[in-house]
Amino acid sequence: MERRKFLKGAAALSSFGLISPVWSESRKTDIPASTCVDNRRRFVMTQTYQLKAPAGSEGKANLWIPVPVDTAFQQLKHISFSGNYQQAYLTANNTYAAKTLFASWPDSKGPMELKVEMLIETLDWEPLKSNQLAEWHLPQTDLVFPAEVQPYLNATPHIPVDGLVKETALKIIGSEKSPLQQARLIHEWVRTHMHRDDAVIGCGTGDVGQILKAGKLGGKCTDINSVFVALCRACGIPAREMFGIRLGASRKLGNYSKKAFGSADEQGVAKVSGGQHCRAMFWLAGFGWLPADPADVTKMRLC
Repeated sequence: MERRKFLKGAAALSSFGLISPVWSESRKTDIPASTCVDNRRRFVMTQTYQLKAPAGSEGKANLWIPVPVDTAFQQLKHISFSGNYQQAYLTANNTYAAKTLFASWPDSKGPMELKVEMLIETLDWEPLKSNQLAEWHLPQTDLVFPAEVQPYLNATPHIPVDGLVKETALKIIGSEKSPLQQARLIHEWVRTHMHRDDAVIGCGTGDVGQILKAGKLGGKCTDINSVFVALCRACGIPAREMFGIRLGASRKLGNYSKKAFGSADEQGVAKVSGGQHCRAMFWLAGFGWLPADPADVTKMRLC
C-alpha cells in the first residue's frame, strides 16, 4: 500500500479492525554528557500492534512498519522488536530503498501481536539560518545527478511533471536560472497560494494534477508539500516527500501552538498515533538535500 493511501485511511483501518495500533508514544531520554550536542534530542518511540483480520478471511498475514531513514536531521540509533510472529526482519526491498520492518504470521485467525521500540536522535537542522549555503554557487559544469537522486526527477501517478504542472512551474520561476532561487520561488508560491483545509481526511493524498486542475489550492500536508515537490521536479530540481511522525513537542514551534506541531505531557511523554506529517526536501547540486515545509507555513497561519 502506498504511504499516502495509508495515511488517508489509517483511522478507518483501525475502526474497522484491520490493523489496530494499541498505543504509540515517544519518550524523551537524557543524553549522556559525553554525547550531548547542542540542538540534539533523543526519543524512545514504542509501538504496540494487535492485528485483527477481517471477518471471514484466513491464511497468512503480513505487516510492514515504516522505519526512520538516516538523514542529516535524524538517526536511528537502535531498534528492537518482539511478538508472536513467525518471522520479522528489516528490509529495504522497494523502489526507493525505504527501510521497513516486515513481520508475518502463518494463520490470521489467532492472536497477532508485535511490539517495536526505537531509539531516535534528532537535530534542529536549519541550513539557511546557520549560513551553510553562504558560499554555495551553481557548479560551472553540466549537472550530473547521482543515481540515487535520479528517481526524484521522475513523474508518478500523483506527481506529474508535464502539462499544467510544467506550465505552472515555468511561470513561477520566470527567467531565474539558479536552482536554489527557483526552489525559493516555488516555496513562496506554494505557501502564499495554497491553504490548509482541515476538512481533508488524514494528511491528504497529494494528487497534484487534480489539485491544480480543479484550482482548489487547499489540503493537508501531503497535498501542499506534494505540489512543491511536483513543481520542483518540473523545473529539473530533484525533490521528494518525507513521511513521518512528529516526535513529541516542538521546542520552537511550540511557542506558537501547544498542539499543532506536536505535543507532550509534563514528563515529555507523547501519544503520537495521530501525529503523522509529510515534509519535503529538494536536492541542490554541490550541497545535497535541503528541507522545505510550506505546508507547516499554511498551518502556522491558522494558529
